[in-house]
Amino acid sequence: MNQVPATYNAIFHGDFSSHPWLSKLQYRVLGRTGLSVSTISYGGAALGGFYENVDKQEALDTIQESIQSGINYIDTSPWYGESENVIGQAMVGIPRNVYYIGTKAGRNFTPTWDHRFDFSASSVLKSVERSLERLKLDYLDIIQVHDVEFCQDLDVIVKETIPALDSVVRAGKAKFIGITGYDLKILNDIAKSDEIRGILSTVLSYSRYNFHDTSLLKYASTFSDEGLGVINASPLAMGLFTTTGPPKWHPASEITKEAARNALTIAESNGTTLDRASLGFSLRPMDSAGVATTLVSIPTKKILEENLEIATAPLTKEDIKLYELITEEFQSKKATSWDGVEVSQYKNWMANKSLNS
Repeated sequence: MNQVPATYNAIFHGDFSSHPWLSKLQYRVLGRTGLSVSTISYGGAALGGFYENVDKQEALDTIQESIQSGINYIDTSPWYGESENVIGQAMVGIPRNVYYIGTKAGRNFTPTWDHRFDFSASSVLKSVERSLERLKLDYLDIIQVHDVEFCQDLDVIVKETIPALDSVVRAGKAKFIGITGYDLKILNDIAKSDEIRGILSTVLSYSRYNFHDTSLLKYASTFSDEGLGVINASPLAMGLFTTTGPPKWHPASEITKEAARNALTIAESNGTTLDRASLGFSLRPMDSAGVATTLVSIPTKKILEENLEIATAPLTKEDIKLYELITEEFQSKKATSWDGVEVSQYKNWMANKSLNS
């Protein structure tokens, strides 16, 4: 039997030993937060409709069932559209001590690049208040700076944004502060800054522990040495590793997308789907390297059931062989990540805006 997490509530969850998932799920300590989080967590990005339309009632039921199943960490953001509102509605009536929740500030939900990013103290403080209202909460477990690489001056993150969020913690409206982003080097530089050392508690990166890119492993131990809890996100690489293929807006190169299509064929020829293979790879890393939890978008109860099955299944020799075959496909084509693509798009937009103003 696995360890009993602090979020276990006998009245809410029922008997631990006979629970269909609680006794099977693994929990890891999230760095200096001391929070013991499920290795699979609920990611709220899909609620924003980035990948497909979401049935609201199904989403509400799925969130509640996720917590009932033993998943005890929820991640969301204002950038994810209706995500905070839906999660807030879903959590009404659920005991506050059976889950941890984190949201973000700095990246706003806008139809264009205009006003999408604002890392100023005044903006993130207002963002926190709006998030608390949407989530119907008195406090957050973790408040994170969203996608730090989009800040034009990283000194703003260190000297303004994070100190502002520290005031939120001191006011009792959040317990811990984290940073998120795609650029691991920038995350690492911020994490090692002397000015905020000891203030940060978590770091989240996405699409960095997948078949095409496992660079999170190069940094995770360093983050852990700094006392930071490491959160891995987007095990399907923002829809790249799915049967339906990536959304039109996906920033991966055509070479990487072609390798993903070939990976789909490899997975199916081995009796599974690319979705299941990719989830298994990210949720059950052979070398966790300090990764505490992986965020997964779970919009339906069917997907929840599938994800729980994958997260709790033993890693087999057949799994490892399949992962090697798919990884080799990406390595042979030198198909990797999309470093700097979206930031360059944003910078070009900013430059054009400046010229036209």
